[in-house]
Amino acid sequence: MIQATPIRRVSLSLLSLVLVLGMSLGLFGSVASAAGNYYVSPSGSDSAGTGAQASPWKTIAYAAAHVPAGAGNTIVLTAGTFTETQAIVLPLGVNVVGAGTSQTTVNAGAVSSPGTGNSLLFQLVSTSHEIGNQSLSGFTINGQSKALEGGIHVQGRDNVVIHDVNVTNTAHTAIRVIAGWSATDTVAPPFYLTGIEVYNCKLTNTSHDLAGWTSGAMSLGGLNGALIHHNTINEDQGYGIKFENNGWFKGIKVYNNTINTNNIDALWGSDATIEFWNIYDNSEIYNNNLNNWVSIVNRFAGTGTTLLFHDNTEIVTNDNNKTAGIEVAAGNTKVYNNYFEQTRWGVGFWQEKYNSNNMVYNNVFYNRVLPSDEWNSGIYFENANVGYAYDNNQIFNNVFTRFEQAVWYKCVGNAPITNTKFQNNIVTDMQYAFILTASNTEYLSNTTMTNNVLYNVPTPLIRAFGGTPVNLVMSNNPAGNPGLTGTGAKPDPYFRPASASSLVVDAGTNVGLPYSGSAPDIGRYEWSGTGGGDTQAPTAPTNLAAPSKTDTTVSLTWTASTDNVGVSGYDVYRGTTKVNTSLITGATSYTVNGLAASTAYSFTVKAKDAAGNESAASGTLSVTTNAASTGSFVKGINFNGAAATINGNAWLAESAAGLTLSTVSRASTSITPSPAVDSATSGMLKTGIWNSANFSVDQALTNGSYSVYLWVMENHQNNYRTFNVNLEGAQATTSPIGSLTLGGWQRYGPYAVTVSDGVLDMDVIKVTNDPHLMGMEIYSSGGGDTQAPTAPSNLASPSKTDTSVSLTWTASTDNVGVSGYDVYRGTTKVNASLITGTTSYSVTGLTASTAYSFTVKAKDAAGNESAASSVLNVTTNAAPASSFVKGINFNGGAVTINGNNWLVESAAGLTLSTVNRASTAVTPSPAVDSATSGMLNTAIWYNANFSVDQAIANGTYKVYLWVMENYQNNYRSFHVNLEGSQVTSSPIGSLAAGGYQRYGPYNVTVSDGVLDMDLIKVTNDPIVMGMEIYTGP
Repeated sequence: MIQATPIRRVSLSLLSLVLVLGMSLGLFGSVASAAGNYYVSPSGSDSAGTGAQASPWKTIAYAAAHVPAGAGNTIVLTAGTFTETQAIVLPLGVNVVGAGTSQTTVNAGAVSSPGTGNSLLFQLVSTSHEIGNQSLSGFTINGQSKALEGGIHVQGRDNVVIHDVNVTNTAHTAIRVIAGWSATDTVAPPFYLTGIEVYNCKLTNTSHDLAGWTSGAMSLGGLNGALIHHNTINEDQGYGIKFENNGWFKGIKVYNNTINTNNIDALWGSDATIEFWNIYDNSEIYNNNLNNWVSIVNRFAGTGTTLLFHDNTEIVTNDNNKTAGIEVAAGNTKVYNNYFEQTRWGVGFWQEKYNSNNMVYNNVFYNRVLPSDEWNSGIYFENANVGYAYDNNQIFNNVFTRFEQAVWYKCVGNAPITNTKFQNNIVTDMQYAFILTASNTEYLSNTTMTNNVLYNVPTPLIRAFGGTPVNLVMSNNPAGNPGLTGTGAKPDPYFRPASASSLVVDAGTNVGLPYSGSAPDIGRYEWSGTGGGDTQAPTAPTNLAAPSKTDTTVSLTWTASTDNVGVSGYDVYRGTTKVNTSLITGATSYTVNGLAASTAYSFTVKAKDAAGNESAASGTLSVTTNAASTGSFVKGINFNGAAATINGNAWLAESAAGLTLSTVSRASTSITPSPAVDSATSGMLKTGIWNSANFSVDQALTNGSYSVYLWVMENHQNNYRTFNVNLEGAQATTSPIGSLTLGGWQRYGPYAVTVSDGVLDMDVIKVTNDPHLMGMEIYSSGGGDTQAPTAPSNLASPSKTDTSVSLTWTASTDNVGVSGYDVYRGTTKVNASLITGTTSYSVTGLTASTAYSFTVKAKDAAGNESAASSVLNVTTNAAPASSFVKGINFNGGAVTINGNNWLVESAAGLTLSTVNRASTAVTPSPAVDSATSGMLNTAIWYNANFSVDQAIANGTYKVYLWVMENYQNNYRSFHVNLEGSQVTSSPIGSLAAGGYQRYGPYNVTVSDGVLDMDLIKVTNDPIVMGMEIYTGP
């Protein structure tokens, strides 16, 4: 048997990539430690307990004071309700994990807080800058009717992760994370925290309205690269996410959150959902659902893009809203692809020292009714301060509906607003005027107002106060019905052009945004053949087939449909019943579960487009499921659940099943299984056990031969986890299981096993993220599939290089279904895991000018292996005629690889942009020598583009880049630019977990003594492990 293997503690920059993203939404606690666990229970004893599982302590504060610091230890909270009267002061490197937010509650009122002097419950405080390397998860904090000031306070510590924590009823804040208290509104903090992530938390009534100040449920300051996502915040007073200590943020990402605050507030009109001060360096706020305004304030000009605010939905339910959708007192900000409903001002550009180079484009600003406060407008500029810069702000391709005026420029005194462009916008249902300029308009200069469609806008268009604007250009602003769809969901398709003849189509001017047709369209959406007028359905899917099946499942594939605009996805029908709960997108395959053995079924597939048009059904496919095992039912186990009757068999509660478990965490979820199942099966699928690493399940069982089935449902996110299963020490799965859509479930098996020692030993082996199990069935053996697949045919090599050979073959067939393939170089298998879903493979790490022989074998789910394909002999290309110049081991030491001496990164003469660093223990596939493996396990990466520049003599060179996937299958892709030109013809980096590739050669000529390389993000985080440079041809 094995014991649970803890996650290796990685470098601070890799924490958010490997540890954080590898924790689960539905699996509430995670033991993320490299040392031991210490247990706390409401029924324990601080005086008599030892912290062992059998002798727990009683209070978390006592545990925090007695667990050793710096060793990655974890305080494990059992299910139950804790009452804490002292602050919980956590040392460095100590984690806290509960049994789940619904199972572990921590009640705390006005706790004694010697560390901060404030009533703050969990305190992770360093007075200087230190590395925390710790996480909090899996519990609820109850602030006892706001007697507790704050739930969690983090200060001065990098690499702190907070997830799956609920906080209710605190006085001022639920979660505070700050670098320190020294920053002012114009002086940055001495350092920024990195490796901060807060996700899957629920904060309810945890902030407060004060006299002249409002606190936030989440209070943040001094953060670089923080990730704040998938949180739910509901506040009856106070803000949602708010800056603390004058803010200061670099590269922060706030996404996929739902934030609701009070629509009425005496101090500010309403409480903001998000407010940040001093936010810079490509920070992003996106994909959030908000019910109130957002505030962005910078006290001086930063470099590059300050903030990207995009793809958010902000719907205010109060018709008398007194605030802007977003206030921008900053420069270099982009606001795009958002939907705002019922705001006094859509975007308010307020008084701040630098309010220039902002862009507002592709948004919809829609009011249900005219705001009650006068002087409301779609865009509001106000500059009342001499010396403040309001220059080069651009308003393009938006929709403005039901304001007093579309734009209000307010210049007070001799404070100028210059070089503003308002173009390609739709303006409808204005109360008074199209443009309002106010107060001393001679300081409003070089304003361009062209190519805007005006509908229900009275004249005169300009409602001016004071002098005459200087160099005002107004032309090509047609009046009339813009011809939008006007029905359906807002904003899409409601605000799309209804047809190609709509007034807005091809009526705009080129402002640098993408467009189709002869000219840009006016408004939020480009006409692309769809809108309210798209009535053309996709073609029917073709070639419906079932490449594999079991006694309870059928796997389907089909050929994609086509559409005049585009196919959105597919629905699968069993007879007349649709079996998928959500549209199948990005795939032309689906596995139908929950079927009966030896039963005939008929399947069809239909396609849908974005307008909801549905295709005709595909041809009908009739499939009969395999016969069930003839063995008899022995036992069913409902992990973390109660006794149940499933498919006529009486299952046991886990506690009654005679199990011995390694360390596991427990999950209870409310996700609905897909396809639908009966209530008993649904209940079983909603409970489970899991761990962040391997775990074991051992059970007493009479000696004999058995068939084992495992039930798994994905309760976090699509294709989140994969794992293998060992029975009696041998791997039972031919390829990793568990890659399912959210809510998707699978009954895996049967897996044959023979027990000879009275105990069935099962080990669950992590491949990607957190393995878990919901149920287990055991049957006495009753035969099984013994027929092997046919041998693969037509093995060929369509391409090769000096170090790699690409292989293709024709698929095998099987009486049940082919699970995948193994590729052999001579007698050595070169793929680490079964090759699934494809009939091609690239063999890498070969030697130039060398002859190799290759074969391929197929496997089915029962482990039957085919005969080998015919042998294919291939000789690799000759190595390029060039000499080695330099090898660079990013984030690693000096090393000798393939006879060449590589440099440690620090000795290579590099200049890097901002990067993160990674050190891992992944086994490269195919296998390599220890030196190459060491190089592949160190890297630099970043969550956006980054550059690597190095001094080198002028000349022509060949560059090779080494990349290994160290997170999960096909996680990232990116382009490479050398000397400003893209050298990759298609994105690189899409590799299986552990897969690596030596990309190149890329030819480049250096003429300025510096080789400039830029890695350009396509999907997720670009990464590079090594770089070789050779003289060119």
